[in-house]
Amino acid sequence: MEKLHKNFYVDRSPVYELFILMLRLANYKDKEKDTYQTQENEKINEWIAEKQKALPEHIVDKLNVFFHPDSFFGLAMTQVFYQMDKYDNIEESLELLKSLDAKKMISLFFNTGQNTLDDESIIDDPSKVHDHVKDSTLPLNEKSKLFFLYFDPEDTMERFINLIQYCYEKLYKPNATELENMHMKGVQTIKKLSVHQLSEIISFDSDSPEKFPETVIIFPSYYHRNHSIFSYDVKTDIAISIAGMQLIEDLMDGANMEEKVIELARALSDSKRINIIRELNKAPNYGYELAQRLNLSSPTISHHMSILFRLGLVTTSKYENKIYYEVNKDKLKQALAEMTDLLT
Repeated sequence: MEKLHKNFYVDRSPVYELFILMLRLANYKDKEKDTYQTQENEKINEWIAEKQKALPEHIVDKLNVFFHPDSFFGLAMTQVFYQMDKYDNIEESLELLKSLDAKKMISLFFNTGQNTLDDESIIDDPSKVHDHVKDSTLPLNEKSKLFFLYFDPEDTMERFINLIQYCYEKLYKPNATELENMHMKGVQTIKKLSVHQLSEIISFDSDSPEKFPETVIIFPSYYHRNHSIFSYDVKTDIAISIAGMQLIEDLMDGANMEEKVIELARALSDSKRINIIRELNKAPNYGYELAQRLNLSSPTISHHMSILFRLGLVTTSKYENKIYYEVNKDKLKQALAEMTDLLT
């Protein structure tokens, strides 16, 4: 891990890249081909589609359990692998998983999206677990999955490990050298970014250091392209951002104006994102609160936020160990003005 500026660090992780690959496999839809894509993005989409169609049915089922975009339980392991220093070696991370107590691993799945299991002792009390899951912002089908995973921890652990092992051996390992080179290139690009540009990746106000996590680590991802995933651990005050290389390169070069307008139009054509902006215009909200107000799951909020972050329409800040979202009104006005200028 290499320090950049202030609170920022950069590193690479095949473990996180494998997780992003599994997330893409679980979430890929053919309709993605119909939207504007760069040549490299189209190439990746075609590869993802080809691999997804060739997957055995039992692997597809497991991907939909552990990496479904409305829950992505597997990504709850992001902070654990970092804190146990097992994020840079997939085989070592698998050995760590095998050594974990099954119930401990299940408890980590309760920390998904903006949901947090503040009191881990309840994991031994089914009635309290029931109340916690019931009160979460997960969709009903994802709540059902979590209940099922909870009541059969040994089988859950075996299925999760087997899924990672399969995707590593069949999909990641054959491209490991190429991906390693991509990550090294991504790290070098990130090292060239200014504090302001680094702040844009996680949408924090670089002029307010008191609102920053103590440590922000950015990991480049080849498969995530123009998206990012943000993971924050309250206890350690560590934020991890897995940022797509297209996003990083756009920050470095400055995105083409026409491409920016296309992205903006696409982002604002979604009613959920419009409702998010409207709600945040009333007052800043943290993830769970926003999910409750809009009757959306926390992972769904995270997904839409990553898009709004990329366009700079929403920013984040830390207050009393919570990450709050708020509308960047100046950026919103600027973006709409740019759209008007291009179209008139």
